[in-house]
Amino acid sequence: MSRIDEALAAVYAKLGVDPADVSSNGQAPSPQELALPEDFWDARPAFGRIRQAAQSSGVSPELTVGVVLGRVVAASPHTIEIPGHVGKPCGLSMIVMGVGPPGVSKTAAVGNAIDLVPPGLIDPKVDGIGPGSGEGLIEVLFEQVYEPDPQKPAKDIKVRRQVRFNAFLYGDEAEAVIRQSQRQSSGSTFLANLRSIFTSSAVGQANVGDNFRHLDTGSYVYTIILGVQPTRARAVFDDHGAGTPQRFLWFPAQAAPTDWPDHPGPLNWQPPDAQLLERHKIHRAGRFRHPIDVAPAIVDEVRANYTHRQEHGCDPLDVHRDLVRLKVAGAIILLDRRLTMTPDDWQLAGTILDLSDNTRAGVLAALDAETREVEQARRERDAGREIHKHDAMTGHRTIECARRVADKVHTGGGWTVAKLRRSLSHWHSLGVFDQGLAHAITEGWVIEDAEPGQGTDKRTIRPGSRRPT
Repeated sequence: MSRIDEALAAVYAKLGVDPADVSSNGQAPSPQELALPEDFWDARPAFGRIRQAAQSSGVSPELTVGVVLGRVVAASPHTIEIPGHVGKPCGLSMIVMGVGPPGVSKTAAVGNAIDLVPPGLIDPKVDGIGPGSGEGLIEVLFEQVYEPDPQKPAKDIKVRRQVRFNAFLYGDEAEAVIRQSQRQSSGSTFLANLRSIFTSSAVGQANVGDNFRHLDTGSYVYTIILGVQPTRARAVFDDHGAGTPQRFLWFPAQAAPTDWPDHPGPLNWQPPDAQLLERHKIHRAGRFRHPIDVAPAIVDEVRANYTHRQEHGCDPLDVHRDLVRLKVAGAIILLDRRLTMTPDDWQLAGTILDLSDNTRAGVLAALDAETREVEQARRERDAGREIHKHDAMTGHRTIECARRVADKVHTGGGWTVAKLRRSLSHWHSLGVFDQGLAHAITEGWVIEDAEPGQGTDKRTIRPGSRRPT
């Protein structure tokens, strides 16, 4: 096994891919690049506690920290937002993708994160349920309530209204969720709604009757956790032109624990209190918002990156990288119960984004290997068909040539091999004369009399005991 093959095998093992199933010459991250470094875990007490909890259950610390940050976002006020230093203000909604084989640790990591940020901080009706369809993403925040009838104020009527503003959703297999939604009448809205949720845009349709749901810009915060097997993530990347995978955070779900420490218990975490929110409160567009204070150095870097992308372009999968990083940094400061983002927070978020990029690269390498494997199988299959077709054609021509040889010989006259070859020059030019003559002899249609040492001209051919039927 080459060094490249060994490296790829290690990467696939980390992602839960059987290297025997794929072969690739593409680029893939090293196993070390699919793990958060030691200094990350030491940077904040909460991170060390998260890793210990993951190790105690044998699940991925990387995926666990991603889900914990997502739960912190989903449990915090939806009014907290990233200021519009580039573009418009944006909420902290996150989409987290756990990458690994089925039955390993994706669901267990989510459960571990729920233990760390316990139920009760998020409405149980929207805590851990499946994402469902495109409309279902919106519907979870709605409920039937009683309101005065506009026509008869003294009478109440039942209507559906948005009564929730936070949701934490989990789907075990992203491909199944997306494929199923695409088979439904509402399937075309699922990925579109995911993209809108990420940017805190208006989602759904304006209320017309009771069948339509609409979420105003900035009126919600979601964390959506999806699991996927590396070689079944094609449905996600098929939508890259619309910008779907660019909005995801990617974490490896595979774990190889070397020790099993005791579980440290849940994090002592609560959402930002009223006093903290009051210090960050502004009034915009008829509602109160709570923008995060972002350090000037971070703002300068984000703006410089934006200008560079406008002038020089970038990898299409990285167009939202800084916004995703800002969301991660926002989740980190919420974990610390702060609303001020420092360069240290930005650096830690960059470490997580590097891991996300590497995990995504590993998925793409697996998909690329699978594509080449399928293409190679197709080429071999097509080549086999061509060989079969050629063999069939050659066999047909050989038999036809043998019949012509027998007809010539049985009509009389003296025939040598050389004379037959000249008479049947067309079959000789097709390259089947010798095979045709041999077949005619084998079938007993003609008999060869050879004079030893006399060469081809003295190989005489005479009629056999029977003729072709």
